[in-house]
Amino acid sequence: MKTLGRDKTNMIMKRSWLALILLGLIPSTHALDIKIHEQATVSTNAISLKDIATFTPADDERILRLRDARIASAPPPGKIFRIHDRFLIRELDSTIATIPDNQDIHVKIPDSLLVKRTAQVMTPEQLKEIYKEYIFSHSPWPANQIIFERINDPGNVTLPTGELHWEVHERKNHQFIGNMSITVNLWVDGVLIRKVPVSGCIMIKQQVIKAAKDIKAGRMISGQDLVRGAENHSRHQDDMVADLNDVIGKRSVGSIQAGQRITFNMIETPPHVEKGSQVMIRAENKDIRIMTPGRVLEDGRVGDQIRVVNISSGKEIFATVAGPGLVEVYF
Repeated sequence: MKTLGRDKTNMIMKRSWLALILLGLIPSTHALDIKIHEQATVSTNAISLKDIATFTPADDERILRLRDARIASAPPPGKIFRIHDRFLIRELDSTIATIPDNQDIHVKIPDSLLVKRTAQVMTPEQLKEIYKEYIFSHSPWPANQIIFERINDPGNVTLPTGELHWEVHERKNHQFIGNMSITVNLWVDGVLIRKVPVSGCIMIKQQVIKAAKDIKAGRMISGQDLVRGAENHSRHQDDMVADLNDVIGKRSVGSIQAGQRITFNMIETPPHVEKGSQVMIRAENKDIRIMTPGRVLEDGRVGDQIRVVNISSGKEIFATVAGPGLVEVYF
């Protein structure tokens, strides 16, 4: 630390009266001494005189007009930079010149000033937790079925100090499964500072039904043919069977191998009437009901309209399947 002296004279001689002030050559019993620190810490975007200086005496009224004077822009949050004496002399020159009664203001300036900007850091772990909380809160899947296969490391995010809050904006994927990205908007003291993308891959644990053993094509499936299981999927499987009751009593469309996951396109509901089988034809209206035997010409399930031959008359008709061995005709 040194008093601004003769080694600076050539630089400021053109400012004659102000040069005398900065050189401390004008004595006064009521002088204001301003001592610039060698190091300072700031928390805002600008460096003001009060951040880098000590004023003596502290009750000098001129301090109120000097303390908030802007000296320079602050470094980014968490960063440090150095200000050299030439810059400080120039800025203090213009600042002190705004004070009418400045003849007895004495300034001591170091060769350089090291300024550090305070910061707060949003860690990758915090951002990942925000990602998880958003998924858990908005996903249509139960929390115990959600598996985070990965969450990409967003890295540290350095922010100014102040009151921090965030908002999450969803990006594209509305199914909350597979690759999904969100944007975390970070606000400090009500000002939007950063928009941070966070992405990952979400898997859903889904119950599945598998074949316990080989099942031949066309075979009626029983509970002994099946086993429960669970699989993780990054894509929703709409055709996957998850309930035993959806399989038991159904018929296999093709061959199913042991351990193979059962899907709805592998099974079918057996027909209630089969081609060539004999059925009862119930013909009725509001006044009369007639029951007569018939033979079906094609497979049919309840509600299907199929071709049936009236055995008594040999006539082919269309009838609606009403249940096993029964078809109906209305007239």
